[in-house]
Amino acid sequence: ARARLTPQECAVILAECRELARTRLAAALAAALERADEALFALADSARDPEEQGRLLELRSQARARRPAIEAAFGREFLAAWNARVKPGGAAPVADEAASCLELVDDEVLEHGLAVKAMAARLADACEGELAALTRRIGQLLGRPELADADNPAGAQSLCAALEAAACASLEGGRGARLALLRALEPPLSVELRRLCQDLNVHLVARQVLPEVKP
Repeated sequence: ARARLTPQECAVILAECRELARTRLAAALAAALERADEALFALADSARDPEEQGRLLELRSQARARRPAIEAAFGREFLAAWNARVKPGGAAPVADEAASCLELVDDEVLEHGLAVKAMAARLADACEGELAALTRRIGQLLGRPELADADNPAGAQSLCAALEAAACASLEGGRGARLALLRALEPPLSVELRRLCQDLNVHLVARQVLPEVKP
């Protein structure tokens, strides 16, 4: 039988997972923003309310013009979300992280946080058993076998926290604009997150991290 992984080996494997997740999700976000441009135009074209149509077109214009800023902010925020979750004690819930924009009042903070949390739940559900298996393996590396899916640094909560924070830092227009963009990004990112979980599981099995666990 293989000897138990040392703390140093666990740290190296976690860093490998972090870089794989970061690079894959960054590329997926770039592609998703390209698709979101078309999706937002289609939504605006079908909107019956002129004000709603104007808001969607303005969001499309902002997302296009500020795409490099959104992508850069996502990279920073994903690393921050990852680091928060690998520390003892895990991370704050997405609903709390969504309150980082100062213009939101209490009721809006709650509503916005719940909407982002619901998106994270849908992304997690789309990963099916792959996320649960990955969480067990990441928990093994962290020495936290009780790790929950919500605290998995490569999971849906971490992704949504980074997306929300990046949108908050890069876009004007308030809560509605950010949620509209997140919803436009959700379908392609859902597909990529499931693939990422699969590939991280393959990588960790190759590194002999709970190879007997099946999705």
